[in-house]
Parts: sequence; structure tokens; C-alpha cells
Amino acid sequence: MDDLQTENHSSGERSGLRLYLLGPPELKQNKHTAKIERQKTMALLVYLIVAKQRHSRDELATLLWPEYDQKHARANLRRCLSELRQIFGKEFIRSDQENLNIAPEGRPWTDAIVFRELLAACGKHGHPDSKVCSKCIPLLSEAVDLYQNDFLFGFSLRDSPEFDRWQYDQAERLRGELGSALERLVLTLEDQGDCNLSLRYARKWLTLDPLHEPAHRTVMKLFARRGQLAAAIRQYRECARILDAELG
Repeated sequence: MDDLQTENHSSGERSGLRLYLLGPPELKQNKHTAKIERQKTMALLVYLIVAKQRHSRDELATLLWPEYDQKHARANLRRCLSELRQIFGKEFIRSDQENLNIAPEGRPWTDAIVFRELLAACGKHGHPDSKVCSKCIPLLSEAVDLYQNDFLFGFSLRDSPEFDRWQYDQAERLRGELGSALERLVLTLEDQGDCNLSLRYARKWLTLDPLHEPAHRTVMKLFARRGQLAAAIRQYRECARILDAELG
């Protein structure tokens, strides 16, 4: 597990830089918040970290400043890049006159990236994606524990609709990946007889979609297996209330 994270985030770990994107975006260095002055600078950082590939300056300028002409949009982009270099160092951005990307060795540890790496590692155990082996359980557990809230929760660029659409798509994909991971983890732990841990993750699974009846049924069943019949009945009534209120 440590090797997985160190391989991709060794530079960030050495510098103590951590970028949190599963929730309100936050950059920390040695557990202290590193202030990013411009909201567009944070958006640029997130986009470059998550999208990973090389981007043209014109593409980034249009993404973040669609209402500006290219001259002024690129000037704003240069200011944001300058702020990133002040925080991360001059070698953080690899660039020429037309294109740029983040140097792979300069990437900070990033929760959303590690979340996906942990899930991807489960696919290297030689079984179908729907199955969970003993090696998958700690990977899935660590991944779902990283997920504190939706991607960039509460963050928005109202004057950059393309960025907002990209953010929404990323958030939906991550939620889907989390739901799949939680379902597999819950059912596997239940089969192993670990009702306590299975219930913990089942309740997190339910918070993703309160209308998801299989998650409600799983929570009821786990309460019942623990001998908490009153809690199981309360869960049933809560399920019925939500379905009636939302779906009639």
C-alpha cells in the first residue's frame, strides 16, 4: 500500500504537500494550510493534477476565462502559473510558448488520485472486477475512508461553465466509483461475518443515495443480524418515509 502511494507521490510526500479534493479543495504543507490567493489558480491546479496530460495555453485560457480575448486570458493564465511556481517551485510547471503540464516528480499527494489508484490496484489481483479477494479489502477500505465528501464540494467558477461541467463529470464518476467500492466491500465483509464493519460501510453507501433500496435492505439485515431489531425496524420506516416523500 505504501509502495503504491510512494511511487506516484514521492515528491509531494518529501515536501509535505497534500492536495485534498474530496471535499472543499485545500492544499496543505506539513499539515498547515497553504494559501492560494486566486480561485482560478486553485481551479488550474486541480485541472492539471486530475487531467494529467499536456495542455495548450489557449485551451486552459479559454477554459478558465471564456469571456476574455486570448491576449487577456493568457495574461491571467500567466499570473496563475506564477502563483503556482511560487508555492511549488520553478520546476513544478513544464512549459513552452504553447503547451504546459505539471512535472510528474512535482505532483503533490492528492486524495482523489490515491483513491483511484487504490481501486485500480484491486484490478491487478487476477479476478473479475465484481469479485473481492483478501488483498482487496484493505485497499477498498482505505479508498472509501479517503472519500470525505464529493469532488470539490462547495467550489464553483460561475464565469467558467466548461470548468463547472468538467467538475460535475468528475464528481459523478467518483461517486459512482465509490458506490461500487462500498457495495463490494459491504457484501464481502457481510459474507465474512464482520457485521460491525459491514454496517459502517453500508451506512456510508446509503448516504450516497438515500433512495437506493438495496442499501436500505442491507442496513436492515445487518442490524437484525446484530440483534438490533428495533434499529432494523426504524431503518425500514425511514426507507418507507423517504420513498414516499421522494417518489410517492
